Amino acid sequence: MGNKFKDKVCFTIANTLIHLLGSICLVLCVYFFFHFDTIMERVLYISGTIIVSIALTYIIPIDKNH
Repeated sequence: MGNKFKDKVCFTIANTLIHLLGSICLVLCVYFFFHFDTIMERVLYISGTIIVSIALTYIIPIDKNH
């Protein structure tokens, strides 16, 4: 029983981290869109933010059985 509880807690923490990461990515993208003047800067920073967010999502382990 303790192992199942530990797995559920780890899953909840990982799931929360991914949702926070998505929220931070959204805020950064909006900030970068309004902060930079040229289209190239906007595209560079927004795409970089999205790529880092996706890469971190694959690093955080999540068990798909929950």
